[in-house]
Amino acid sequence: MSELTHISSLLIQAHPSEMGSVQRAVATLPGVEVQANDPAGKIVVTVETAAEQSLMETIDGIGRMDGVVNVLLVYHHAENLNAEN
Repeated sequence: MSELTHISSLLIQAHPSEMGSVQRAVATLPGVEVQANDPAGKIVVTVETAAEQSLMETIDGIGRMDGVVNVLLVYHHAENLNAEN
């Protein structure tokens, strides 16, 4: 049985006045790392999950956070961890 890991990047648009709190909240989520931000409210994160469903739950959770305007999935890749090199 193959074991997949899902690697994704998201662009989060937050209200500029709430960007700090959004960024701190997002950084506490499992598998999420903040990579970059912009004073206009843009936050770029990477997400690693074991299942596609977990990724979708993460995206939905971020979208419901106070101060978040929008969340866009920019990149998604599923990698087989048991593949022979």
